[in-house]
Amino acid sequence: LLLSDGVRANSATTGAGAFQAIPLSLIERVEILSGAQSAMYGADAVSGVVNIITKKGDADGYYFDAGLGNLRTQDIKFGAVKKVQKITFMFDLSDKKSGGINQHSRDQSGYNADRDGYRLQTLSTKGIYAIENGEVGVSFSESRLNSQFDSYAMDSSYNYYSANLDWRNKQKINASSVWLDKRFNEIIKTKLSIANYSDEVTTTPSSTYPNL
Repeated sequence: LLLSDGVRANSATTGAGAFQAIPLSLIERVEILSGAQSAMYGADAVSGVVNIITKKGDADGYYFDAGLGNLRTQDIKFGAVKKVQKITFMFDLSDKKSGGINQHSRDQSGYNADRDGYRLQTLSTKGIYAIENGEVGVSFSESRLNSQFDSYAMDSSYNYYSANLDWRNKQKINASSVWLDKRFNEIIKTKLSIANYSDEVTTTPSSTYPNL
């Protein structure tokens, strides 16, 4: 089971954790519970839980980062943290894409002599209001992943495989939450949160979408 700040982030479509939708620049730490945790977290936690804690922003400031690499790889990040008395606001925007490599070898079915690239675009915002021994917060994030892969299809007679179709997965993930985090004493601490998570995946030949 994958959690992001305590919010379930497993894909509703595939059941797998959407690790690829969380930019590394937003991660503060990762908590791992190994072994069966289904009694507390449900059936998806049968083999363990991974909880990714995102950054809250410690000081005012802005950041911008850009990188280039081989395979037509580009990575751009921009963000800001602003504190006004008891209120902290955080904003992060990123765009990463790569031309990729050929995913399949010639001896595999669905071989297509091309490069299978991807593009990941993310937006994350967070607002936190400090209270005595705790905080009240609200957050929203959206991730859009457009990735290529090789596959094949049958013709109308169901007897011919075409490897010329360059398939894509187009995934859109939205997550929002409101929470209250309060420590009553050295022993008792509680967190109440209300969250919404949505996941939409479309698989289709890439001619449906524009090029990366």
